[in-house]
Amino acid sequence: MFTIFFQKTKFNSLLYECDLHKFKMIGDTMYLKVTRNNELQKLLHEVIKNDHLHDLVTLQCTNKKEKHKLDENINNKKSIYFK
Repeated sequence: MFTIFFQKTKFNSLLYECDLHKFKMIGDTMYLKVTRNNELQKLLHEVIKNDHLHDLVTLQCTNKKEKHKLDENINNKKSIYFK
């Protein structure tokens, strides 16, 4: 039978010094992606707000149940974003 004792390690700030640079780089790339797509996001929100999202849906949805379900999903998302 083995007995394992878990010891709490002491915090060593020198081990984490290089991680701050990595986190800053990751944060900068995430911020860049958000700001880069910001104009497209604004355009999509404007399209949704003005009820033109149905115009972007192709006519491949010939099944009425699928089309109705798609309309419900669009209306639900619209009510979430624009209350």
